[in-house]
Amino acid sequence: MASIVLVHGAWHDGSAWDQLSHHLQAKGHRAFAPTMAGYGKGVNKRVNHADCTRSIVDFIVREGLSDFILVGHSFGGTVIPKVAEAVPERIRRLVFINGFVLLDGQSLVENVPPPTAAAFSKWPGIPPTTLFCSLFLFGAIHLRTTLTSQPPSEPMTSFPPSPFSLALTSSI
Repeated sequence: MASIVLVHGAWHDGSAWDQLSHHLQAKGHRAFAPTMAGYGKGVNKRVNHADCTRSIVDFIVREGLSDFILVGHSFGGTVIPKVAEAVPERIRRLVFINGFVLLDGQSLVENVPPPTAAAFSKWPGIPPTTLFCSLFLFGAIHLRTTLTSQPPSEPMTSFPPSPFSLALTSSI
């Protein structure tokens, strides 16, 4: 069976994958859902994109994982190619689930509609839940029921700065 590492998106933590992880494990797969640096309750939010990436790489190395499928959702889609740059020999395949796929030289903000980019620029960190839900309709019902009116702040520095440098040269 397969080993699968699930990387969450922004405004989530590894627990976002709990139901899927349990389902995969029931089917005989090994599923891992680490939480990126800066995410979760009571953690240091002063992180950048490199810190997010490094935390996933460190998890992979610490767990001794190899020949696994690396899955990224939403913002996690910006992290998994950088993880693949760091440990390409360990990864069987990358899978993007409704994830951002940045080209070399792009930033995440360049890949959202202009009104969304403008809304992001008005907030020093995470926008209020109501704004986030209106900007990202997918998962909005889940977010409204699982996030409080004051979700944990997320520094915009965790989003990849422009330009995004992609040095991946090997195929996965």
